[in-house]
Amino acid sequence: MDNFIKEYIIAYFQENSNLYSFCDLANSLGISIDVIDDMVDQLIKEGFLEYNEDTMLSVTELGQLFIREKVGRFNSDTRSPKTGRIIDPKTAWPFDKIYVPSNFLSKL
Repeated sequence: MDNFIKEYIIAYFQENSNLYSFCDLANSLGISIDVIDDMVDQLIKEGFLEYNEDTMLSVTELGQLFIREKVGRFNSDTRSPKTGRIIDPKTAWPFDKIYVPSNFLSKL
């Protein structure tokens, strides 16, 4: 199973724990429901998903750790709050005004 699809399915069940749909999941990934069913079975065997007492699929602790690790890798912001820039709407350049860098025409 592709890692992206694995991450996507686990994240999908984490976000839609009570109202999930195999059909929606299959449509969003562009694959058939049978393939989704096989992938979910594989994720259950690997311990990332499980059936809870209401016979609904839920993400296990292992699945939550897996997602946190992946999300943390992509969302890590190494900038310090002091060096990060915040755009001030009062001094920001307007969207409808064309910006021409200085000496732009001389470099052509």
